[in-house]
Amino acid sequence: MLSGIFIAGTAQAPRGISETLASASAAAAKVMSLVLKGYTELEPFVAFVDLERCRGSGLCVGECPYGAIVIKDHAGGRKAWVNEALCKGCGACVAVCPSGAIQLKGLKNVQIENMIKAAGGAYV
Repeated sequence: MLSGIFIAGTAQAPRGISETLASASAAAAKVMSLVLKGYTELEPFVAFVDLERCRGSGLCVGECPYGAIVIKDHAGGRKAWVNEALCKGCGACVAVCPSGAIQLKGLKNVQIENMIKAAGGAYV
């Protein structure tokens, strides 16, 4: 599943009619289980913005493939804002932020740097 899109039947692979029907039934059952649950769980690793560090360059907005980031007016000027419901935690915005203001909750840059150091990798 990708963001509410379920692929079934011959869209998955070449199949006969009985396999296609079984695949469609399984997809429908999965959808119904999600609908009947009554709520949607969000990704735990979503981006957040440190407003003190954000300079509002807007690079993150153009880089986000999900349209989860916009520039908004804040007390300190125009800053990035992340819609957590749209964010999938891909980290593309983290990579392009020149000020390092965008991080992923639960997986900050310093944690990744420490993992690289612990693995014996070269640190840039």
